[in-house]
Formats: sequence, C-alpha cells, structure tokens
Amino acid sequence: SVNKPKLNEPASWDWRDHSGVSPVKTQGSCGSCWTFSTVGALEAHSMIKYGGKFTLSLRAAVDCAGAYDNHGCKGGLPSHAFEYIKDAGGISTEAAYPYFATDNNCTVDPKTFDLRVWGGSVNITEGDEVELKQAVFQHGPVSIAFQVVDGFRDYKDGIYTS
Repeated sequence: SVNKPKLNEPASWDWRDHSGVSPVKTQGSCGSCWTFSTVGALEAHSMIKYGGKFTLSLRAAVDCAGAYDNHGCKGGLPSHAFEYIKDAGGISTEAAYPYFATDNNCTVDPKTFDLRVWGGSVNITEGDEVELKQAVFQHGPVSIAFQVVDGFRDYKDGIYTS
C-alpha cells in the first residue's frame, strides 16, 4: 500500500458540502443495510471523482453476494459486498437492476455494469475515531457497519448510548 502524507484535517468536514453524498434511499423490510452502506459509499466516491449523480444497484449485492458470506435480506457486511463487486467486475445502475426489498435469484447482466471497481475494501480499526476522521477527510465517505442492539430502534437523535 502507498503511504500518503497525513493531511491536517479541519475541525469539521461534511461531504454533503462537497457534492459527495448520494440521496437517501428506503431499505424497506429487508435486512439489507449492508448493501445500502456499500452502494452509498460507491455512489459518493463516484460523484466526487466524476461529478454528477450516480444511482447504483442496491439489489446486485443482495441477490448476488451470497458466496461472500452475505445473506441477502438477512444481513451481510459491506467489506464482503465490496469484494463481491470487485470480483464481479463492477455494478449495475439501479435502473438496470432495481431493488425490491426481497431476496431474489441473481440475474444481473454484467453488460449493464456502469461502474467498474478495481480495488476491494480497506478496514479501519474498530473504535479508532482518529483513523476514521482521517479516512473521511483524505479519501471520502466511508461505509460503516455496526451491530444493532435492543433499544436502538427507539433512537431519535444525538449520541446513542446503550
């Protein structure tokens, strides 16, 4: 890996102010937050790199990433979804392979891939807020996963504490 020089991060940074966040989407009653996180990060990085809006397929990972220890609407991990997308050779647009909030057989056509992904994922040390801050500022929006615990569904705003 290439060691990039550490940049002095500003006190705050919001990628929404720099055309780096895609629109919010609805996951429905499907435990597919892992693919929303993955695809949201890919859309954000595409917007930053190429400009414009990117709406990529949420369904592709839900339907097709089972061999990567993902379980469709029953959960998965963004890092595994990134590996699937890299190995598949890319990802389709939402229009070419739309999301249904249900488990389906994989029927994605690689000819519809709109974005090629050459690298996989890079993990940030769990709980390392400094590393997370550096990654967000130096590289762009990140995909986050966390275990939903009892009581989280009642969360409204502020800092969540269990």
